[in-house]
Order: sequence, then structure tokens, then C-alpha cells
Amino acid sequence: MIDQKLYEKIQAKFPHGKFPAPFSRSLDIQLTQYREGKVVAEVTVREDWLNPFGIAHGGFLFTLLDETLGAGAATVVDKPVYADARAMTTASHNIFFHSPAHP
Repeated sequence: MIDQKLYEKIQAKFPHGKFPAPFSRSLDIQLTQYREGKVVAEVTVREDWLNPFGIAHGGFLFTLLDETLGAGAATVVDKPVYADARAMTTASHNIFFHSPAHP
């Protein structure tokens, strides 16, 4: 479910922003859920995104995480704590890979 009103509110707050991000679009990341506090993304892993062992490259998975977290952060940008925000970014991640992502 995509909350279109929320999406439009974010675009209005950041008229210079491009949503979804051009980088995200280049990877064909699809947001399948987009509502306040929750974003779900899906992507089909292409063969050229695999590591030498045929598993989705960790850097690609980290990119998917970063793009999804950034989209999720944007869903709460209308909260008072962000009243003066002119842009937003994810600043720190820690990722633990517990199983491979196969194509």
C-alpha cells in the first residue's frame, strides 16, 4: 500500500528532491509499502549484482537497505523534530549478514 497523500506531502516539503531517488530508480527498487513509519521495498537481483559465488553482493544489499531506510525516514519528516529540515540522509548503518540472498 502506498500512502499517496503522505508521498505528496514529502514532495511538497522538499520540492527540490527527486522521489524515488534517481539511484534507487536505476536499480529498479520498487516500494511496495509506503506509509508513516513503514516502507517495504522489493528488487529482483540481476546476475551482474552477484558476487563470485553467485550470491547477491553485500554492497548491493547494503544499498537496498540504505535506500529503504532513507525512504522510511522520509515518512516521518512532518514530525515537529524535523520542522527545520531542508534535506535528509541516512548517516550510520550496521549490517549483519546472516544468510545469503540468492537470485
